Amino acid sequence: MQVLKGKNKIIFFLFLFFFLTTYKFHQENSFPLFKIKHVQFNNNIYLEENIKYKIINSLEKQSLLNINNKAISSFLKESQWVENFKINKNYPNKIILQINELKPIAVFKKKEKLYFINSNFEITNKIAEKSSDFIIIQALGLYQKKIFKKKFSEIMKSQIYSNIRSIKILNLNRLDIYLKNNTNIKLGNYDINLQMMTLTKVMKKYKNLSSIDLRNKGRIVIK
Repeated sequence: MQVLKGKNKIIFFLFLFFFLTTYKFHQENSFPLFKIKHVQFNNNIYLEENIKYKIINSLEKQSLLNINNKAISSFLKESQWVENFKINKNYPNKIILQINELKPIAVFKKKEKLYFINSNFEITNKIAEKSSDFIIIQALGLYQKKIFKKKFSEIMKSQIYSNIRSIKILNLNRLDIYLKNNTNIKLGNYDINLQMMTLTKVMKKYKNLSSIDLRNKGRIVIK
């Protein structure tokens, strides 16, 4: 008679165990081995608490052997902050969700509250705390994602970016920028890259300006 050894022995007993408990599997719709007892979220600064709850609740009584990846994915798609994610299994009873989040790039002022704008340029439901008001740029006015994304992406590359306090979005695709030193910059509805280059030259040449008007292409008014 051939004797089972090592891995073959373990595989045999696992197979026998599953075979003898097939009826119970169908009743509970879950595997009795490697029950999930811990769910860990990594890099989840902005992930919504209600979505965490849904994921934890869906994994209750589940096994690491039969995780429903589609269900987890559908919950995370509801988030305004998840760019992508990875599921790691830590046997015998732990699942780790590695989250890659979108970043906050600004806050949008609406009815005296500040809502974070994520790096996908969506205004989120997450409200900024008062202590962070001056850490990140404030945007206010007539928000249009496509227009703001195009202009703000170029502004982020400019030398003045770190000195911006707030941006007011106006009619006619115009922006007014307010710097931390209270300089007011009026931008026009033309090539934003050209305006940023012009602005850099002006600010290098002139100091302590209160106003820089670039609304008309080819014309600069400073005060």
